[in-house]
Amino acid sequence: MNNPILLMFVCLHMLADFLFQSEKMAINKRNFLLFIKTNKDSSKKPSLSFFTHCLIYLIISLSSLLFFPNITIFWTSIVIAVSHLLIDFSFNWVRNLADKIIKKLYNKQKIVYNQISDSPFLSCGHILEILIFIFDQFFHLILIGIFVYCFFGNDFPRYPIIAFLISPFNISNNLVVLKYILLFIILGKPANVLFKTLFGKLGPNIDENKQDVLDKCNNLTNEEKNNQPKDNKIITNKAGSIIGTLERYLILICLASGVSWGAAIIITCKGFARSKQISECNKFAEYFLIGTFYSILLTIIYFFTITKLL
Repeated sequence: MNNPILLMFVCLHMLADFLFQSEKMAINKRNFLLFIKTNKDSSKKPSLSFFTHCLIYLIISLSSLLFFPNITIFWTSIVIAVSHLLIDFSFNWVRNLADKIIKKLYNKQKIVYNQISDSPFLSCGHILEILIFIFDQFFHLILIGIFVYCFFGNDFPRYPIIAFLISPFNISNNLVVLKYILLFIILGKPANVLFKTLFGKLGPNIDENKQDVLDKCNNLTNEEKNNQPKDNKIITNKAGSIIGTLERYLILICLASGVSWGAAIIITCKGFARSKQISECNKFAEYFLIGTFYSILLTIIYFFTITKLL
């Protein structure tokens, strides 16, 4: 990936598809096709999240002109944005079709992704969600690479509007900067979304902040529940994803600076901050370990893949 244009478009894709797309927008976008096909109530209007996301993606893609004010860059941005719309539309259709097939196969009348269960129906739904996410991003990135190669080949324009990023005189150093920018982007919200897709159903529903969550976590009997203090609660919020993001950033800094032992200090501090929850809830402790190992492995894989191999 020694082409600054390709690096730039991959960075812009990650920004548009993750940082500038909320969870609510993603859910409404998925339900758009389903609404069109099944809704018979003319008083209800379909969500505009699908088109809003595509418009945001187009605007962010066109921001590439700030780096390379070139007509070829303009058309490349348009083509990539249109391909993104078509891929999202196609995968939403595949997702809804697969949901219907699974429901018919197992004859269940409940949503695929809303709870944890050992039933084959929900297991298939979780696998489907993972596959859809992986292949969706795979096709997005592959098409970006194909379009950049078709429009530019191994050549690229040199218009250094932002000189510290793109310079015709020192491309090698600027490529390193772009690679680290990409690393910081993908180790943020994209990594959080990937973790939630892969392992989100393994964790306890700790956002309820109730005593029965602790009881469920530790499989307490009715007698044991009665002996528990009433003010015992798991206090948590969405800060967990922020902690995970900062953890990956700090590990990345340690790897980049050659101070790999610093990661051990980071993990120790994280464990200390969550010690009460770990001791109170066995399931949370397991989920905590999964998240920690995930952050370490993902950061190492991304770091050596992007900086050393590409």
